[in-house]
Amino acid sequence: MNEVHMMKKWLCVLVVVVLASTCFMAYAAETNQWTALKATFKVFVKGEEFQSQDPIVAINGRTYLPLKAIGDVLGVDVIWNEELRRVEVAMTGNESGREMDVVIGGIKAKPGDTVEIPVRFENIPTQGIQTLNFSLHYDSKVMEVLKVEPGSIVTDPKNNFDYNVVYEDSEILMIFDDDKQKGEGLIKTDGDFAKLTVKIKSDVFSGSGASRKFSLIAFGDINFCDYDLNPIFCELKDGKVEIVE
Repeated sequence: MNEVHMMKKWLCVLVVVVLASTCFMAYAAETNQWTALKATFKVFVKGEEFQSQDPIVAINGRTYLPLKAIGDVLGVDVIWNEELRRVEVAMTGNESGREMDVVIGGIKAKPGDTVEIPVRFENIPTQGIQTLNFSLHYDSKVMEVLKVEPGSIVTDPKNNFDYNVVYEDSEILMIFDDDKQKGEGLIKTDGDFAKLTVKIKSDVFSGSGASRKFSLIAFGDINFCDYDLNPIFCELKDGKVEIVE
């Protein structure tokens, strides 16, 4: 059974959030009462033994795990909402192995303009992005790449982010890797991954007689992986640059 199916199975059952350290306990709900026995067997998650400060218990032959602890293992946020007096399981975002969106922003500019073009990530998996690399291709007859900067979702750009502009090939290479590999630098929120600053060439319409031109910034090779180094499949959206006289 894969990780996603296991997660859904565990989160669909009633999970004990706070348990006593004794071998059994009883609690009442409405007019019914159950007895919870401390499990005498081990539970493994993704090949590793599940460890928790509170015990795993069995009720009527079913296994129950502490919600916060299993959420931490599976990369799912478990939050106590004090105002509404309830536990909330944050299942937003994608699951690894499903598509996220990588979007190059479209712009409109004039010859000679210097403009910024964002590279944005959307629907990032709950496991986060551990490592990635991809290339972008642009038309060097239309624009010149002045600089590439990390976006707001890169929390440690000095250690985790790098790029290279290969001018002779009209190609931009970008790399991200959570350098410490402890999950602290993962990309886990949607937003701008990078910002391209480009200058539209002043002679872009020279000799053409045209007053409008379109140019694409397009994806080349691409590779994204989550915290467990499982591949993340991406829906790619090229950026359209509209140039008007």
